[in-house]
Amino acid sequence: MLELRNADRQFRNLQEEVIHAYEEKLKRDREKRERSLKQLQQREKQIREIMQASQLDLERLDRLVQEDEASLLDFLRDVRPALVDHPSYGMEDAKKIALSSRLQSPNRKIASVYAATLIASSSASLEGNPGERSNPWVLPYNPGQVKIQGSETGNGWGCWAQPYVPTEDAAAVFWFPFVPDQTGWWYLNALVTSHGFYILRANDEWWNCKDSAAHLEAVVDGYQ
Repeated sequence: MLELRNADRQFRNLQEEVIHAYEEKLKRDREKRERSLKQLQQREKQIREIMQASQLDLERLDRLVQEDEASLLDFLRDVRPALVDHPSYGMEDAKKIALSSRLQSPNRKIASVYAATLIASSSASLEGNPGERSNPWVLPYNPGQVKIQGSETGNGWGCWAQPYVPTEDAAAVFWFPFVPDQTGWWYLNALVTSHGFYILRANDEWWNCKDSAAHLEAVVDGYQ
């Protein structure tokens, strides 16, 4: 039987690998972002010179951008609280799992979550998770219920103001131990239920070419 001390040591080693890989990717993304922004600044300078020659009021366009940013903040302050305070579906999730016959077949096991690792480029993305903290991760005291969030806002006007800006969003890594009691084929169910929301808003005008998108990804990996 795998002892708690040994299991925890293995978990800590794996967690360090995950965090190291995240930090390396974050470093590469920042370097790409800096190169991208440098090119865009040069491009913006050239386009502004051309538009000034056409006698466009660039200062007024800049003010429109500022008004859009203020409008976005007002919109989020109005919409987000009701979504954050929405009741949890934890009870419904537990009932569905308890009544699911496909989870009760031979050589099939439901794994309980052992721990969770929350990582993000900003500590604000991991607020509301009591636990062991470092930079840029949190090891929550309750791995069965965690909270993560992410936010990205564009700036500037003009179609050049929408660069490819690679960023590493907040992520939750759940760890599930599996110790079989006999040799054979096993089917492991590592169950995770997720509930939440996303808000997308883009003021697409001729002078800014705005767009918005959200990306959510779930992957499973195994270690022996």
